[in-house]
Amino acid sequence: MSSGNTGTVTSALNDDEWDAEAQRQQGDPGIVTALTWAWSTNTVLDFDPTCDTLDFGWFSADTFTVAEVAGSVVISIPSSAETYTLRGVTLAELSLANIAALNASALVAWSRILDPG
Repeated sequence: MSSGNTGTVTSALNDDEWDAEAQRQQGDPGIVTALTWAWSTNTVLDFDPTCDTLDFGWFSADTFTVAEVAGSVVISIPSSAETYTLRGVTLAELSLANIAALNASALVAWSRILDPG
């Protein structure tokens, strides 16, 4: 015999909180930033090395340089006079998990940058 309880379950979480909680439980997939030919731009990213990714697409190793300047990684693309700065992120905080590339030379370059030994 049924007790007759057919109540509605409610939650104290709003939609944004539900989304944040779902991401926390599933592991935050992070943000993927695609590097493009953005002539004469200097982009500053709030990059989270625990989950974010830089996508180099078809950029080859000879099209970019990487340096650490004042505690931030700076990726330069000299041929288009552009930079991407990972504000407050050092090279020591990055790993190959943060890098996506379709050109194998870019991945080799990042391997050498991140593990110069």
